[in-house]
Amino acid sequence: MNSRPRTRLAALCGVTALATLTTLATATAATPVLNGGWAPYDRCPVDAAAMLAADGLDQTPQCVVASSTGGSIKLGRTVVPVGKVNVQFGAIQHSDGTTSVVAPTSGAITGDTATVPGGLLGLMCPSSIPVIGPICKALIEDNSLNKITATVVSAGAPRDFNQYAAIVPGEPIVTVPIKIKLKNPFLSDNCYIGSNSNPILLKPRNAVEPAFAGEIFNGNGTPAPEGEAGDLTRLSFSGSPLTDSTFSVPGANGCGLLGAIDLAVNLKTGIPAGSGTNSITLTNAQLGVMAPYDATSTAPNAGQAFSGYWHSAAN
Repeated sequence: MNSRPRTRLAALCGVTALATLTTLATATAATPVLNGGWAPYDRCPVDAAAMLAADGLDQTPQCVVASSTGGSIKLGRTVVPVGKVNVQFGAIQHSDGTTSVVAPTSGAITGDTATVPGGLLGLMCPSSIPVIGPICKALIEDNSLNKITATVVSAGAPRDFNQYAAIVPGEPIVTVPIKIKLKNPFLSDNCYIGSNSNPILLKPRNAVEPAFAGEIFNGNGTPAPEGEAGDLTRLSFSGSPLTDSTFSVPGANGCGLLGAIDLAVNLKTGIPAGSGTNSITLTNAQLGVMAPYDATSTAPNAGQAFSGYWHSAAN
């Protein structure tokens, strides 16, 4: 059994609350391949100024990851599939019990697109709007034009963290601003439900109590031998879907030339829609945090040491 004092273990349990869904911008820069226990944290912003400045006394640096294999989101009267998503960001645990988040410069979320059942016909047809009638006719005559995909992306930085909600069911873990990108030849490349200025604000929570696991690693991500002190501790929570039914959904924007199709999407979908009429479920969710096993051992340079550990795991 590792004998080094676990001075921040309780805080680490709480910070897993940060590892919830939500979906931010797709990363554009290449990510490294990390070894061992570091593997899931390949986009953690360990070199961000706030992370490097963590001293290990009043601030402890951590890397947070959340993933889901998919799910669905109900927007008004319409259910839209959610593809596989991965959320990563840095977190700083403060000695007063609060937590702040540091998002990667490329965005905290990457995600797969999902095909919307029924395609564009199901999303906006039939319609009494004059400009939409010819589009619906074209979709019927050429079904290859009907396919529509949806991708959940970032609409702002996460906030309102509840540090201990990750270990219990039913409590909001974090507020995550998102928007949903719809893609089809008729919709233009800027068709979204929600926007940066008027996002969907998800507050995901565990549907049931998740399973817990804790592991100890050396700085480079290799497992620490039993009975020897490690440099890192990783806490993982799994087995509970993440859900929310409290968010409002704004209308579509940017769909078609000059937004000509916005109204049709809104009318058929049933949006804007207030709180209580929408819901989301993310399945096979995995939440985890990697942090110094004892941050005080590298104080006052805990952030720099943590960054060094991360880079030592890179291939």
